[in-house]
Amino acid sequence: MKPWIKETFRVTVLTATLAGCGGDQGADMPDATVKVHMGGTALKKSAMAAHFEVVELRKVAEKRISRTVHEYTYRVSVRNNGVSGAANVLAELLAVPAGTTIVDGTVAVGSIGISTTVTPTDVIVLRIDRTLPFDPSNLSWKITSTDVQQLAPVKPAEVVVLPLADIGVPENVDKVTVAGAVTDVLLKDGSLRFSTPGDTGAPQQAEFTLSGPNGSTVLSLPIVTERPQELLLHVEPRDDGSVPENPPNLMVGGLGPNNSILGNTLTFKLEGAASTELGDDSDGLAIDANNTAVSLKSYWTYDPASTTFTISGTKLQQLMAALPAGALTVSLNFVSKDGEFASSHELMAIHRGAKMAGKLVAPDGVPMTTLAGKKILLRGYNNHLRLVAPVDANGQFAFDNLIPDTYQLTLSDLENPNLVSASAIILAGTSTANVSITYTPNKVGVKAAAAAGPAASFVASAPSPSGCKAPATTRQVKAQRRRGAVCFIALQRPKPAKPYMLRRY
Repeated sequence: MKPWIKETFRVTVLTATLAGCGGDQGADMPDATVKVHMGGTALKKSAMAAHFEVVELRKVAEKRISRTVHEYTYRVSVRNNGVSGAANVLAELLAVPAGTTIVDGTVAVGSIGISTTVTPTDVIVLRIDRTLPFDPSNLSWKITSTDVQQLAPVKPAEVVVLPLADIGVPENVDKVTVAGAVTDVLLKDGSLRFSTPGDTGAPQQAEFTLSGPNGSTVLSLPIVTERPQELLLHVEPRDDGSVPENPPNLMVGGLGPNNSILGNTLTFKLEGAASTELGDDSDGLAIDANNTAVSLKSYWTYDPASTTFTISGTKLQQLMAALPAGALTVSLNFVSKDGEFASSHELMAIHRGAKMAGKLVAPDGVPMTTLAGKKILLRGYNNHLRLVAPVDANGQFAFDNLIPDTYQLTLSDLENPNLVSASAIILAGTSTANVSITYTPNKVGVKAAAAAGPAASFVASAPSPSGCKAPATTRQVKAQRRRGAVCFIALQRPKPAKPYMLRRY
C-alpha cells in the first residue's frame, strides 16, 4: 500500500446498541433503531472526518436460531461527508464483537450525493449469541467508491508535500482544483502541495481533482482534529453490560472558538435525561494542568422545566475570577435525586489565553510588505493547539487564546515549503507575547538554498512587561524559568526542504 493512500474507506462504528442483543427482546420489535452517533460508555466521535460513515442501523427482522442465538436483519444508512457525489458505493462489515457471526455483511449502497444519507434496500444479517455482551466498538466497516480515492489523514495547520508517484497519480497532470477545507494548493516538481486550515475542533474534509491528458483523479483528504470540541460522554451501562439506546445529549452554550470561556453566560442543557430532578446531586469541575479544580455547583442555577444549568450575572463574574488560566478540562456529572440516572460529560476548554502579536521583518528590521496574504501556521507540541493566521500588508499577524506550550511557527509558502520556521514558548502567566521573525528572501530557489546551507531565518522577541527576552543559551532559559519569566522565543534554523521527498510539516 502506498504510504499516503488508503485503498478503502474504513469506518469504525463506535457506538451501536442493538435491540435484542442483551435482554429478552421479542420478535415483535421490527422498528428498533440504532443510531451509531449516539453516546456510549466512554466513547466519543472519531477525530477523523471519514468520507463515508454508517450513521444508522434499523432492525427489520429477527429469527430465533437456538436458545441463545438469534439472527437479526438490519438496513444500513450511509452518509457521504465528502464535497462531491459518489457512485458505486459498497459497504462491507469487516469485524464484529465476540459472539457475533456475519451471515451477510455486504451492502450495495449505490450513489450518494453531497452531504446526503442513503438507506438502500440491501441488508446485513448477523447472528448474535445473547449470552455474551455485545461490544459495539468492535463493529467495523470498509466503505469504497469507484469515484473517489482517499488519502491518509493529515493534521491541521500543516504544509504537506505529496509526490504524485506515491499517491498513484500520473506525473503529467497539469491542473488541480480543490474544494472543502483546503484553499491553498499547488502542483510543482511532480508533487501535490497544500496547507491545511487551523483546527476547528471538528473533523474537516477536502477534495482534490487532478486533471491531465490521461483523465482525472479525485482524492479525498480527511483532516483530523487535535483538540476536539465534541463532548466525551459516559453513560452507566445496564446490569447486562448493554448501553441505553437513547443516552442524553448535552448542549453547551456561551463558549467561544476552541471552547474558550470568554465571560458570556454559560448554559448546560441536558436533553433526553431520564429525570428532571438533577439540581441537588449534579456538579461540574473545571480542572487545570496542575489538577487545581473549581467546582461549578456553587455558581450555577438549575431549571428543571428545561433541564438547564445556567451561570450568569454576578456568579459568572465570580467564576471567571476563580477559574485558573490556560487549558482546562471541564467535567460535568449529572445525577438524579433517586440515583437511578447518571451521566458524565467532559470537554477541553481555554480560559484567559495569551495573545501573540507577531511580525515578519527583513534583516534590517524593515517590515516585510511583500508577504501579504501568506499565512502563519501555529502548532502546539503538548496541548496540540493548531491555528492559522493571515499576514497583513505590514507583515504582521496575531493569535489569540494561546495556552502555555511550546509552539512551532511556520510561514506557509508552497513554492519553498518550510524555509521560514521558528519556535516560541508561552509560559504560565503570559498575557501578551511579541514575536519578530526575520525573513531573508531567497532569490535563487530551493536548490541553491540547499547548496548554500541552512536557511537564515530566526525569531526574536520584544521585551515583555516582566523583562523577558529571547534567551541565547539553555542556561539562560533555565534561569528565566526560575525567575518566573512569562515568555521566551527560541532560535531555530530549519533545514531546507529536499525536492521529491514525502514531507509533512
